[in-house]
Amino acid sequence: MDWLQAGTFLIQPTKQNIPVIEMYTHLDEPKPTALIYNPQQEHALLFRNEEVGIVLDYLNPKSLALFNKAKEVAVCEMDPKTQQVRYYYRLPIRRVKDKLNIQLMMKKVA
Repeated sequence: MDWLQAGTFLIQPTKQNIPVIEMYTHLDEPKPTALIYNPQQEHALLFRNEEVGIVLDYLNPKSLALFNKAKEVAVCEMDPKTQQVRYYYRLPIRRVKDKLNIQLMMKKVA
């Protein structure tokens, strides 16, 4: 699996306690499986499809509180040039107790 790091992303809360992750990408159509994170860490792993995963580096404490309440996350991938929505999808949040061994990347999604 290839891993990319999200260069810039925002996390927006909804009234339904579903975090919406907004990011710019230039990737092909996703076939998402899950978002995995450890509540003790400030990172998450977005399994976008079987070939590509995205590292979300630094989830601030407010975002972590939202992730602890939510059962799923929504992802909005936008085109960096047109700023139009390319893909919108939902996927379950999987919380793990083992520390995620994340190596931050130089190659960014957008």
